[in-house]
Amino acid sequence: MEPSHRKTEEAPAEVVEVDDRKLLEAVARVRDQEAFARLYDRYERPAYRLALHLTGNRELAREALQEAMLSVWKFAARFKDGEPRAWIFRIIANRSLNIARGERGARRRESSRGQGLPQNSPADPEQTVLVQETDSALGRQLSRLPPRDRQLLALRFCCGLNQTQIARLLDLPARTVSSTTTPQCH
Repeated sequence: MEPSHRKTEEAPAEVVEVDDRKLLEAVARVRDQEAFARLYDRYERPAYRLALHLTGNRELAREALQEAMLSVWKFAARFKDGEPRAWIFRIIANRSLNIARGERGARRRESSRGQGLPQNSPADPEQTVLVQETDSALGRQLSRLPPRDRQLLALRFCCGLNQTQIARLLDLPARTVSSTTTPQCH
């Protein structure tokens, strides 16, 4: 199941955070399914994008999303303070990285055999080849990065978190996040 593409209205961050906190509390206290559904709807798309960038595979990303959101349901009572968004993204990122590590060998074998056309491939064969070569080159470059760097880049550029949020989320020094996510001029 691909994430839905419903448009949601953007609320100010502080309103969303308070609302998310209340939703998590409702899930933790009384297993409120409606509250969980609202959280799921709110985070489905950005969480899927993060998982996709960390795993590099649509199926693995969907699996990571489902397992991570199940963890949010099961462990909502463990959320104590901080930003609910950061807590949820940490669960998504950790689950995605664990799944990606477990599938790394299988993915290498699969890519050496070739995977056929991408799901949304253009009709023009030359364009298809160009898209495949670009995706493959980008994937190779990203796979060379340490998992933590891939995670930082995905949180910054796919989830739209700023450097301060990422540093808090991952308990890293702000300089580490900045040096990884800021382009360096040489």
